[in-house]
Amino acid sequence: MNPTTDCVFNCWYCDQHSQHKGGMAEEIKNRILKHIEYMINVDKITGLHLDWFGGEPLIYFDEVMVPISQYGMEIAEKNNLPFVNQITTNGYLINEEMVKIMKEIKLHLFQITIDGDEKRHNKIRNAKGKPSFQTIMKNINLILENIPEAVITLRLNYDDSTLIVSELDKVFSIIPKQFRNRVYPNFQRVWQTIKEKKNSCSNCSNIELSTLNNTVISLGYKTVTTSNFHIGRPIKCYGDRLYTTVIDYDGKVYKCTARTQKEAGKMNEDGVIIWDYDTLTRLYAKSPFENTKCLSCKHLPICLATCIQNSSGSSEEPDKCALDYSEISVEEFIKALVLTKKTVE
Repeated sequence: MNPTTDCVFNCWYCDQHSQHKGGMAEEIKNRILKHIEYMINVDKITGLHLDWFGGEPLIYFDEVMVPISQYGMEIAEKNNLPFVNQITTNGYLINEEMVKIMKEIKLHLFQITIDGDEKRHNKIRNAKGKPSFQTIMKNINLILENIPEAVITLRLNYDDSTLIVSELDKVFSIIPKQFRNRVYPNFQRVWQTIKEKKNSCSNCSNIELSTLNNTVISLGYKTVTTSNFHIGRPIKCYGDRLYTTVIDYDGKVYKCTARTQKEAGKMNEDGVIIWDYDTLTRLYAKSPFENTKCLSCKHLPICLATCIQNSSGSSEEPDKCALDYSEISVEEFIKALVLTKKTVE
């Protein structure tokens, strides 16, 4: 759910910062409550997973997130169903009172983003000129100290300059050692700077990224994500799941937060979603590896293909492969995975 597309920052690479349209209306919020009730009592789902996105969802923490989370948690518990509450946030608006409420509504999973070390981050991400790095890092530790169940994916958005000029080892040293087993560094290139490989060099890797990966592992972090390549994951993205529903602040329904050009369905006043079955058929009618690149790739048995959006003919590149854009070779990724497990043991 996207409570809003608004944000406290204006990052140059964000494709939503020009869409300031306010927050979720009371009518849409009530439809979502009815939708949750319908999915549990009529569709008989076996668990409820709320995932907050935006914009910056915490702008509407009290008005939208809290009441929907409370209702979802209560109705799930009443029906003996597992309940998961998750958020992607810039972390800037978090405070002690908010953390207390997060604990009460079982908001335990976080993805928090930074843009390099303090100097570089503050150039990109500031609140009308006010630096944000120290506030965000303080809030990360605030969550870890007060919510024992909390797990944080710490996402580093980078381009070539970030890896060269930032003192990133100092960034990951800020988090106390006793909390590092609950923090998962995730390095993601800013999408506007992604370049497709012009050759078929499967062993070529970004040296700076590889060095950062090894440094973070040496600091004791449990899992580090440096590649678009994943081993043994038949579901590459939340959008691959048939029961994933993306509900925007205005009530429009999609299957993916990154592809909102066309609605995938309509949510009526009773909270029931009337799906566009032409869209669903296009997405789920065949296996995602049923394309020329996957079927001719030696890594298919361990990769298990791309996401359904990239394999369904729904994009301009229906045969898009993660390895065409990955900056870490498959061989190095596997070595890093083994090294991480040894470090944890």
